[in-house]
Amino acid sequence: MPPKAPLNWGLLPPAFLLPSSIRALIPAQPAAAATSYTCIRTIKSTNTPRPDRFAHRPGKPALNSTSAAALERKAHSTPLRTGLLALKRGMTAIYDPTTGKRAACTVLQLDRNVVVAHKTREKNGYWAVQIGAGQKEARNVTKPMLGHFAKAETAPKRWVVEFKVKGQEGLGVRVGRECRCGVVQRGHVG
Repeated sequence: MPPKAPLNWGLLPPAFLLPSSIRALIPAQPAAAATSYTCIRTIKSTNTPRPDRFAHRPGKPALNSTSAAALERKAHSTPLRTGLLALKRGMTAIYDPTTGKRAACTVLQLDRNVVVAHKTREKNGYWAVQIGAGQKEARNVTKPMLGHFAKAETAPKRWVVEFKVKGQEGLGVRVGRECRCGVVQRGHVG
């Protein structure tokens, strides 16, 4: 729909309401207002479309969108070890005995961290350790999750989280084993 012509608020009242002296000055046929139209259609882009990443042909370079290529791209940022789930209990301060400086310290509580499952590259496409923490009533857990915990021979957990690891060496903690604070060593956190 073309745009409407702008309203001209300065128009004079109808000629029959004007005095005869002014009526003689007004031309008999008013000039039509010129309206301008803006074209809506434009060229969106002159760039060629991106090639389809799934259309691989012989003679072209190998696809880099495979799961193996994705794991290689992420290898430098994937951790070597698993993590733990903790509850923040508060803050305190510690003093360095050599310098006497005070430093803030966060108090964390590890609440029954247990390895619930291992994710392997052959079965799941990536390496990960599934950790469960806390406690939950069995009646408040779905039957599939109860089976998942029974397979690991552990009680139902409130939180279940996956920690991706770099390779099979990150799966060193066996399923069903409780992870205590001994897993974390100096320099791991931070």
